[in-house]
Amino acid sequence: MSQLFVRTGIHFSSSQQALEHIGAEMLARGVVHDSYPAALLEREATFPTGIAPRSMLSLSRTAKRSTRNHRPFT
Repeated sequence: MSQLFVRTGIHFSSSQQALEHIGAEMLARGVVHDSYPAALLEREATFPTGIAPRSMLSLSRTAKRSTRNHRPFT
C-alpha cells in the first residue's frame, strides 16, 4: 500500500467522522471521483466495514462508479 494513505495517531469521535476524513483525503489527492465520499458513507450504511457482506456486488459497484481507473486498492 502506498505510504500516501498510511496515517497513525489520528483519533475520531465516530466511524462516520473517520470515513468522512478518508473520503476527503482520497478526493484531495485526486484518486477518486467527487462521488466517492458520499458513496463510501452509503456503502458503510449498508455493509459496515468489518462485517463480511453476503455479496460483494454492492462494494464493487461503488468502487467502479466512484474511483478513477476502476482500481480502488492499487
